[in-house]
Amino acid sequence: MRLEHISYEKIQQNDCRWSLKESRSFSEAEINNVFKAIVVNSQYGKAACITLKDGSVTYVPLKNNSNVAVDDVIDLKKTKLLKFFKKGQPDIYRLEILSDTPKTTQPHLNDYSNWTIKEERPFTEDEIADVKYAVVVLTPTRVSVCILMNNGGATHLPLAPGSSVGVGELVDLYKAKLQVLTKYGESDIHMIFI
Repeated sequence: MRLEHISYEKIQQNDCRWSLKESRSFSEAEINNVFKAIVVNSQYGKAACITLKDGSVTYVPLKNNSNVAVDDVIDLKKTKLLKFFKKGQPDIYRLEILSDTPKTTQPHLNDYSNWTIKEERPFTEDEIADVKYAVVVLTPTRVSVCILMNNGGATHLPLAPGSSVGVGELVDLYKAKLQVLTKYGESDIHMIFI
C-alpha cells in the first residue's frame, strides 16, 4: 500500500469489534516521501496530519493510547501503521506512536511585527486557473501554503499571521489575499492571508 492512498475514515471508539490485520513500519521510501507529520485534532480524536513532499496531505487517526499532544512532530521511524478489519467493512488504519518516541513541538513562526504591508490584493482569475490546489503545510521555520500548479510545479508562500486556516486544510484562493510585506534593508516578503 502506498502512503498516498491511506484514507481518513471514521473509526468507532469501541475498537473491540475490529481485528488487527497488519502491523508494519513505514518503508524508507514512504518516509523519504514525507515532508512533515504532526499531531492534529480531528472530529474523531487526535490524528497524524502527514504532508507529502508533493504537497498532498493525508490524515491517519492515532491509536487511542498514543500519548502525544496536538502540534507534536511525529518521527515516522518510531511508529507502526496498523490495519484493522471487520467483516462487511472496509479496512481502517491507525498510527501507533511507540512509547519511547521523544516529543518535539512545531517550530515557532517567524515574527513579522516589524514589517509593513506594502500591497494586499486578491488572486487574479488567471493565477487561480493555473493552480491545481493549495494546502496549508508546516515547514521547518513556519506555516506555509503549498501551491501545486497544474503544470506540476509547486511553490510555498508563508501563511500570514491571523489567518483562519490550519495545517492540512485546503486553501480557497478566491477567499485568500496575496500580501507583500516590506521592511527597510530587507527584501520584500510575499505571504497569503485568508
